[in-house]
Amino acid sequence: MTIARIAQRMATVARQGVRVVLYMTALTAARWNPVIGAF
Repeated sequence: MTIARIAQRMATVARQGVRVVLYMTALTAARWNPVIGAF
């Protein structure tokens, strides 16, 4: 594997990780705040 491909793989994993964190944060906010959950 080239360094560029490894870096691209790491960037993809990081992007998916951020997406999961944002998703979990949104779920937690929706659970604790009905107003946010309405949106």
